[in-house]
Amino acid sequence: MRAIAKTLAEWSAQALPFALATVVSVEGSHPRAPGACLIVSADGERFAGSVSSGCLEAELIDAAPGVVASGRVLHFEFGPEAEPPWREGLSCGGIIRVRLEPWWGLSPDARIREVATLSLGWLSSGAGGFVLSRDGSHFARGDDGREAGDRSAFSPSEIASATRALEENASSALLGTGDESGFLRVVARPPRLAIVGAVEIAEHLVPMAHRCGYATVVIDPRRHYADPRRFSERPGVLLNTWPQDAVSGLGLGPRDAAVVLTHDPKIDDAALGALLATSVGHIGALGSARSHAERLERLGALGHGPEALARIEGPAGIRLGRADAAAIALGILAGLVRRQGKG
Repeated sequence: MRAIAKTLAEWSAQALPFALATVVSVEGSHPRAPGACLIVSADGERFAGSVSSGCLEAELIDAAPGVVASGRVLHFEFGPEAEPPWREGLSCGGIIRVRLEPWWGLSPDARIREVATLSLGWLSSGAGGFVLSRDGSHFARGDDGREAGDRSAFSPSEIASATRALEENASSALLGTGDESGFLRVVARPPRLAIVGAVEIAEHLVPMAHRCGYATVVIDPRRHYADPRRFSERPGVLLNTWPQDAVSGLGLGPRDAAVVLTHDPKIDDAALGALLATSVGHIGALGSARSHAERLERLGALGHGPEALARIEGPAGIRLGRADAAAIALGILAGLVRRQGKG
């Protein structure tokens, strides 16, 4: 849902009726993962997001006005047997199941509107939570413990399973089978990318990372670098402090990543030492193979062992054969996304 957060918020604020399509399961080769969303206005004239690479959306856009008018939930299964493949099937050979429902955030029921308000708040704040839906009832809980909606419509085991799914960053999923089945929508917190060094590469890396679903934190102790006016698209957080003072307070975990860009050992080494003390999932450092070897030698002299030092990728990212800041940023992010995809 985060990919369509802006449009979702705008349409909700305008009280515009629309349908919401969500990928609920996949088999084999597939272009989008469970949880991918598409929203379609009630007149079928506007849409945002996607559930495929473009081969399935037309079918859902055609069905959306009827779903909004009737208030019914529909389930679609798209597979390779259908003819032609782009109308009801997938040319890639996989199977995708999609849930299409009218957006319930405009309900006259105040409790349901509270669920919508809470869940939309997760998208704007970078928080997370889950929504359980069945037969017109909805219950939401944020990762901060806040709740909204009709808790009594769902069993304790369903709520416990939803809580575990949120903690494990699991995918959205059906509850049961058939057109009247319930639905668990998981809105996970976005992974974070901590960038040490507000250099030109960071100016390009921040918007690229946002497009790929990362929340960004940029850290630089140098006042003139840590100036938000330098960024065409501002990072989520910009800290004008030493990285060793900032990193411990970020709570970086296995889903998060960090990259060190300053080329200044007194900043980079302190940052890497602090990052090695966390459970951050990936650490990258800019520089040549030679400078990286020298960096590891300095860190080793400070007491960091071979296993810890092996966590640092250097040079960071994929080499694309160009040395300009935008290409370096693209290579860093490409390497990070590839690593994340291998899980």
